[in-house]
Amino acid sequence: MPTRNYLFYALTNSVCSQCLVKVEAKIIFQDGCVYLVKHCRTHGREEVLIADDIEYCDILPTLIQSTE
Repeated sequence: MPTRNYLFYALTNSVCSQCLVKVEAKIIFQDGCVYLVKHCRTHGREEVLIADDIEYCDILPTLIQSTE
């Protein structure tokens, strides 16, 4: 089994940046940064930098709850 070069943090929902369709997304840690990785059936994979510091994830749950 191949080793991944990232650490999975959480699963969430997002939107495709091109067609704005709701897609499932993973929050991952990679190379000291936090990324949102999403896949649209039409436009494919998209990786978005959320933060350049993993410590930022300590406040992510607070930010997510404040938008609900």
